Amino acid sequence: LALPLARAWSTSPLLRRRAAPRALPSIPSEIIPDGESVPTLRALLDGRPLLHGPLASLGLLDSPATPIQRASLPLSLDGSSSLLLVAPTGSGKTLSYLLPALSDPDARALCLAPTRELAVQIASAADSLTGGDGR
Repeated sequence: LALPLARAWSTSPLLRRRAAPRALPSIPSEIIPDGESVPTLRALLDGRPLLHGPLASLGLLDSPATPIQRASLPLSLDGSSSLLLVAPTGSGKTLSYLLPALSDPDARALCLAPTRELAVQIASAADSLTGGDGR
C-alpha cells in the first residue's frame, strides 16, 4: 500500500494538523490482466539510466517489479509526491525508497530506521546501488 503524504495544514496555528494520507489503489501481484507482463525495474526507471548499471550488476534491472514498486516508483520518480509505504517484509520497500533518491545525482536523502539492524540493511542496499561511494 502506498500513501501520498498530505501537505495540507490548517490555516489556524492552533489547529496545525496534517490531513489524513489518502490510500492509493493496491496492485496485487496476482491480478495482472491476461496477456500483459509485469513491468520490470528497467521499464519503471525509463529515462533515468543512472542506476541501470548497478541494478544490472545485481541482476535486478530486468526483474519484475514488486507490487509496492509498481505502485510507488512512478509517483516518487516524478518528484511530485511524498510517500509512506506500507508492505510486508521482503516486498521491495527499500528499493522503492532508494531508487528515486539515487536516480538524481544532486538529491540528498535521510533514511530513518527504527532499529540498528534495519539501518544496516538499508545502508547495505544503498552501498550496493552506489558502489559504496557515499553518494
